[in-house]
Amino acid sequence: MNSKYVTYKLFIMSSIDVIDNLQKYRKEEGKKLELDIKNRVNNLYKLLKQIDPLSKRRIEKIKSNLNDNLTKLNLKNIDEARF
Repeated sequence: MNSKYVTYKLFIMSSIDVIDNLQKYRKEEGKKLELDIKNRVNNLYKLLKQIDPLSKRRIEKIKSNLNDNLTKLNLKNIDEARF
């Protein structure tokens, strides 16, 4: 066989192997990224559940402070519907 032909054939076969390995790597990396993103979303969801009760208490505390401060100002035209 011609040495150029052998070299060309080896190059093509090596290129195919490299492409196959790259595709396998990308699939594995995609699975790992998918798992990582799912874990992060789940963690955010759990943290959000913890924040919800705290935010309700915080809102009530802010409303109470506003009412107290408005009472101290002794204003007569306060729209109660806003609180």
